[in-house]
Amino acid sequence: MEACLSHQVGRALLYSDNLPAHFFDLSSGDAGTILQQCRTYGIRLAVVCAPDVRPSRRFGEMVAEESRGPHFRVFEGREAAAAWLCRD
Repeated sequence: MEACLSHQVGRALLYSDNLPAHFFDLSSGDAGTILQQCRTYGIRLAVVCAPDVRPSRRFGEMVAEESRGPHFRVFEGREAAAAWLCRD
């Protein structure tokens, strides 16, 4: 978040390896904290998820809910993530 704000960038692409280990376990609170910061600061976040990541069931439900809004999406590949970030 700090890098986005200091460079006045409103979009970020992260790989699952760059996120806290428990990000994909909704009960940890990591995802909620990060996504709340995205909403607060108006940053769109795309996450490219490695094939070996096994998110919790609740995380999948949260992703479905978040997909209705403009701030967060999870992708299987970089190209799709970048395309979503580039949309207005």
